[in-house]
Amino acid sequence: MLDHMLEGRLNFGISPGGLLSDAEAFGTLQKDRNAMFLECIDMVLALWAGEPPYDLKGEFWSVSTGQTQLPEIGQGIVLKPFQDPHPPIVGTAVAPFSKGVTAMAARGWEPISANFLLPKWVATHFPNYVEGCRLGKRPVNSDGWRVARSIFVARDRGTARAYALH
Repeated sequence: MLDHMLEGRLNFGISPGGLLSDAEAFGTLQKDRNAMFLECIDMVLALWAGEPPYDLKGEFWSVSTGQTQLPEIGQGIVLKPFQDPHPPIVGTAVAPFSKGVTAMAARGWEPISANFLLPKWVATHFPNYVEGCRLGKRPVNSDGWRVARSIFVARDRGTARAYALH
């Protein structure tokens, strides 16, 4: 729906992870969270491409609207994205030498290197992006690789300097 409201000006940002404390809280600490993530995104893509009623079954997730769909009011129907076939998918990369970058690029997704990585670790992502593009038989476009950075804005230089040095 957001893609429609923005008339196609949406990037679909995704990530397989979070803090280990989050994984523990959600009961996924000992599970293959990367496999769970890929299955989930594959289901989102299947919903966008498919027709209701939906009946998707995976190792970790199941999505069904067969019993509760009410087409006359739109219940149980996932709106097709405004962008065809779907919004650009951008995934975060947090680990040095991230193989996730390779997998994302191979699927046609674009990576964004996390804001808290040291520049020397961010630099390890681009070769994996190039490898993923090769595997996905797509051209390498360095414009597709993003690097997040945190920016602090202060009212004046003195405040900014004090913040940066303390």
